[in-house]
Amino acid sequence: MHSIVKKLRGLGLWPAAKEEIVWNQSISAKMTAQFISLTVMSGRGMMMADPESEAMVLSSDVEDRALGEALLTGLSRSRPVPSEIFHDWYRSSSSRYEAWVASMLARFKYKSRRAMFKTMKCCSITLKPAGFELSPQKHEKLEGWGRTVGDGIEDVHLPRDATPAELGSALRLAFDRCR
Repeated sequence: MHSIVKKLRGLGLWPAAKEEIVWNQSISAKMTAQFISLTVMSGRGMMMADPESEAMVLSSDVEDRALGEALLTGLSRSRPVPSEIFHDWYRSSSSRYEAWVASMLARFKYKSRRAMFKTMKCCSITLKPAGFELSPQKHEKLEGWGRTVGDGIEDVHLPRDATPAELGSALRLAFDRCR
């Protein structure tokens, strides 16, 4: 393994040190007619819901400024995580997801998973060196969203100095672009 990394470094395809690995703060946002749920994503390269940061749940009619402030709070909690910890998180991710689903079903009195997920929209929000990137997702199956190259879905971009109100408004625009 060490020799492969050394070869990749020589070709400029692997960072010289761990500190050089680019890491972007990220949130997964889901929206229904009743709520917007913001889940802090952490990791390094691959991202996963951070078990140490509870999902923030807001009313779907929350003001843009408050939505943007919640996004900024969540992004500030996103963090790089060593692979050993990430693997532990992965083993418990299914039970944590099921707990989130159960809490949303009960809190918003949905009669079934299908009723909640049928029209749910999903976006990822990433803070990169150049600014915010909000990526609307395509609803591919009841509890699954994704993107493919050339899918025609346009991301929303904002500069790093965007106001909370602009960020909240941009998330609503991104949700409108979901398919």
